[in-house]
Amino acid sequence: MAKPTISLCMIVKDEEENLPLCLDSIKDIVDEIIVVDTGSTDKTVEIAKKFGAKVFHHEWKGDFSEARNASLEPATSDWILWLDADEELVAEDANKLKNLLFDKNHDAFFVTEYNFMEHGTSQAEVLTSMPLRIFRNKKEYRFKRPIHEQIAESIKEAGGRFADSGIRINHYGYAKEIVFSKEKIKRNIDILLKDLKENPRDSYANFHLGIGYQLLENYDKAISQFQKAFKCLDDMNVEFAPLIPRNLVVCLKAAKRYDEALKVIEDTLMVYPNFTDLEFVRGLIHIEQGKNHLAIGSFKKCLSMGESPARYTAQRGSGSFRAWDGLGMAYAKIGYNQESVKAFSNALRLNSHDNFALENLGKILLAHDDVNDVRRYLEKLMDLSSEDVLLTLIFLFCGEGYVDEAIIYLNEAEKFYSGSVRVQNAKATCCMHEGDFEAALSLLKGIPKKSLEYLPSRTKAVIAACAFSDFKTAKELVSELNESLAEPNNLIEALMEVLEKGSTSVAFSPRNRDGNLSFLENALNFFLELKRFDEFERALGLYDALGVSAGEKSLRLGKLLYKRGYQDLAAEELLKACEAKKGDAEAFAVLGKACLEKNMLDDAKVFYCHSLEKNPKQLRPYTALAKIHSSLGEKQETINILQEGVRNLPDSEILRETLRTIQATLF
Repeated sequence: MAKPTISLCMIVKDEEENLPLCLDSIKDIVDEIIVVDTGSTDKTVEIAKKFGAKVFHHEWKGDFSEARNASLEPATSDWILWLDADEELVAEDANKLKNLLFDKNHDAFFVTEYNFMEHGTSQAEVLTSMPLRIFRNKKEYRFKRPIHEQIAESIKEAGGRFADSGIRINHYGYAKEIVFSKEKIKRNIDILLKDLKENPRDSYANFHLGIGYQLLENYDKAISQFQKAFKCLDDMNVEFAPLIPRNLVVCLKAAKRYDEALKVIEDTLMVYPNFTDLEFVRGLIHIEQGKNHLAIGSFKKCLSMGESPARYTAQRGSGSFRAWDGLGMAYAKIGYNQESVKAFSNALRLNSHDNFALENLGKILLAHDDVNDVRRYLEKLMDLSSEDVLLTLIFLFCGEGYVDEAIIYLNEAEKFYSGSVRVQNAKATCCMHEGDFEAALSLLKGIPKKSLEYLPSRTKAVIAACAFSDFKTAKELVSELNESLAEPNNLIEALMEVLEKGSTSVAFSPRNRDGNLSFLENALNFFLELKRFDEFERALGLYDALGVSAGEKSLRLGKLLYKRGYQDLAAEELLKACEAKKGDAEAFAVLGKACLEKNMLDDAKVFYCHSLEKNPKQLRPYTALAKIHSSLGEKQETINILQEGVRNLPDSEILRETLRTIQATLF
């Protein structure tokens, strides 16, 4: 029997950065490499030929299936594998692919694809999916759809048989696409809209149109498209079906339409009961609602459910380390730091690249423990050979004011990742914390436009230039930055004006109020981190420019100061917010905690009670009030507040157990 053969078929354009990794992963496995180039102006074609590829030039006609089918025509092997340039075959699966070619019972195979959502290969930011990538070389097997091309449809129509190959592929380009390709996303939306004019009930096209709007953060339009995609769905078992409610829920959460999101989650789990990702999002929604007791329940349920099946295009970790991350967050929100430390530590034991857990665990420990003890503890849990981990440690220790410790990790990063622009950016941050803004600016200006670090580094560079009053350079940087954006960043212009002149003439649209406030508060936080208090004070004027009332300003500022550890200043601002009738449940709870720490028990009781009036579904005020009443010997009041807590939070094991313990000591 002749050895079966396989061709790699690709379409490419300007992929000189990605193509070598892709072809190197597959060159010794496939019998033929077919590369169809649709108009590269870089070294893509030259690189492909170095790997022995047969290169064909093809005019781009705005139709991905047409181009993809053009890559199939010259293939001479028995089987076809198709990859994109920003993908690679996992090396350990080479023999598995070779053996697969002898299969006589199937015509096409799904692979497991890991979509890395951030730099590097941090397991904390991975989506898994199961696309169809391997199939027999038959004329009737051809791609359909002008965008988000699919071949499964034609194989199914021809009576083909499918199976899971167990072969793994890494996909690295998703984060880069989101950062740099708003115009590409808009182009794809135009193609989909044209396609939907002819096929308005095409669920798959409506789904991908929703994704386009989601990537542009136009959540209302995205929600509408996902709802339409679901209505047009003929079969709940098709590959993309579970993704419709998942993406719908994510958009509803982003739009703060929590009740709708929770209803969709409840309904969808009836159909896909082992889709852990949905339970995980439910936990995140509960945290945003301040219902941390419910969040704890959701994340514990995620751990009992385990990971979602890969066929759901699941986020890796929703049933393991990410669920521990969620528990860590929820416990931290209610002040249960010991439980939070345990949860984040468990996350890191499951995934030594979990930078979210590392950052949050580090912040909790550094608030109370010796810095050297913290370093030793974290280093036992982390993979210190990882660039991601080293960078997280640098930013963690810088942000908490331990620059010398940050530089220890910077030296390690420079040793093992020399030439990395990410390390260059981290070094600039260390320079800024040391007060060497000139050196920081030089490093930041050297980050190339093609880098994912370019946009955040340019914002940081503007701040560095303003910090030593080089406003000429700051203006040049703002101009360069705006050239790289689909829409000019008016707020960074205003920030520069305020730092230079004390006021700004820039006008803002209320449409992007939330985004502008988020940007401003990130800048304010950075000024506090750098201890640049003059710049911090001047930048506060942007609250007025954004139309924020005095009461809301005090509320937002108080919360910001509290998170940075400026407790007394935070309390002053939050008191102003409460006096202006802008105080919310969190503000009153923070004031209660501040009074409790100063042993002002009567005032603490008043503030905690006001917090519960604003939101009776919080755990911390009940436990704090119980502690206060107990310390004052007020036994019945202690029981009463715990019973009230159990009535309002019937799922809280913490309150139930505390109540049982106290009742047992009394009776």
